[in-house]
Amino acid sequence: MSFCRDVRDLFMENGFSLVKAEQNKNGDCRLTLLDIKGLTGEKYYVTISKDRPAPIEEFLNEYEEIHAFGVGIFHSCTQLKPLKYSEVGEDGLSPELADDVRNEYHYYLTAFWGLRVLVAIGALYFTGMFESVLMLFGW
Repeated sequence: MSFCRDVRDLFMENGFSLVKAEQNKNGDCRLTLLDIKGLTGEKYYVTISKDRPAPIEEFLNEYEEIHAFGVGIFHSCTQLKPLKYSEVGEDGLSPELADDVRNEYHYYLTAFWGLRVLVAIGALYFTGMFESVLMLFGW
């Protein structure tokens, strides 16, 4: 916890106020900080861990990624082809949501094509008709 205290003190010396400090059994700690120097009042979250995070811990751990993934799933069900990067924002998405999809476009494509592939595998397994699979991909 000593290292966490040092990091906390460093933030506090640079204009942040500590809102909350948590520590789990592994010794990892999470700080919730409030920006008072910049007068923005924004909260920041800092997680300090001795271990490197696993890839699964990093998947969909930010709201922008979740938004892009969700829009990808929705578009997979409602559109034949995914939006091109240049088309994001022209299809009626809110400006904030369009920014999230633009910034995390790879999550959008992963959700769009991932759902299609899963449905195609299921269709092939249950129907045995390769034509139904091709139809899902717009051929």
